Amino acid sequence: MNLVRNLNYANRLNPIWQQANNRANRYLNKLLVKEALKTLPAMLLFKIRRYQKFISAIVIVLLVMLFLAHQNGYAQADSTAYYKKLALENKHYPKNNMQINLSSLALQNYNFSYEHSLSRKITFMAGYRYMPLSTVGDISLVKTVVNKYLNDQDGLKNDLSNISTGNKTFTGEFRFYGGKHPGARGFYASLYGRYTNMQVNYNYNYATTAQKYVVPLQSSLKGFGGGLMFGSKFLIAKRVTLDWYIIGGHYGKISGDGQAAVNLSTMSSADKNNLKSDLESKFTIQNKNYVTATVDNNGVKTNTNGPFIGLRALGFNLGIAF
Repeated sequence: MNLVRNLNYANRLNPIWQQANNRANRYLNKLLVKEALKTLPAMLLFKIRRYQKFISAIVIVLLVMLFLAHQNGYAQADSTAYYKKLALENKHYPKNNMQINLSSLALQNYNFSYEHSLSRKITFMAGYRYMPLSTVGDISLVKTVVNKYLNDQDGLKNDLSNISTGNKTFTGEFRFYGGKHPGARGFYASLYGRYTNMQVNYNYNYATTAQKYVVPLQSSLKGFGGGLMFGSKFLIAKRVTLDWYIIGGHYGKISGDGQAAVNLSTMSSADKNNLKSDLESKFTIQNKNYVTATVDNNGVKTNTNGPFIGLRALGFNLGIAF
């Protein structure tokens, strides 16, 4: 009986004991939290002091990364705008150009050319030059140079006044441009070929001891050559271009025949040989004769076979881009 009573008494005390135990645990946990909160700042300060250099380095790295990200955002925005503008230029730049050579007008040449873009910085140009038959000595630029810089001891002025010339010339060239702008703009190098059909008339005065003769020599010459030129093209207005031939030249071959119908039956054989030598000597360069002449009673015949040499420099062309 006593054992049963004791068990019943213990069962009644068990809930009371559990409640007391729970209250004690809650109180103890509060005390631990309070103590932890009191010691936390000190512990954090200790840790911060211990790893101060490491934390400072991390903060600096984060700040630098933030700054770079900010700048990169601006750079990407600027770069995007630049490339959009460049793409627009690449798509809509003028691909054709018509121009006239202003410098050739001083030599009574009328030079026109058309240029077309084959790709972003490669173009093809076709040119045509026409010079009407003109007396060389009467060309204003030639006259100015001769009067200012040359004397007339060798009869040069008289020879130029007796020579008239005209030509039709065709030029085809490929141009390779540099620079960031699309189309035919900037410094360029060109490879070109040139064909010319030239007429040269020369009223040659020849005197013997007995008589004076005028030999009206008329020659038709054809030449073909190729060369290299450097230049630069500028866009001086929205659609106006200036093309500057800096320096260039070509080399090739020129040939043709000439004749002068004149009665030379009264001229002696010796004088005919002298006339032949005299004509050929005018076209001799470094002891090499490029013109051969035949003289008989009916006049003079010539054959020309020599180098086709030309210079392209200091030319200024005004053009319209479209």
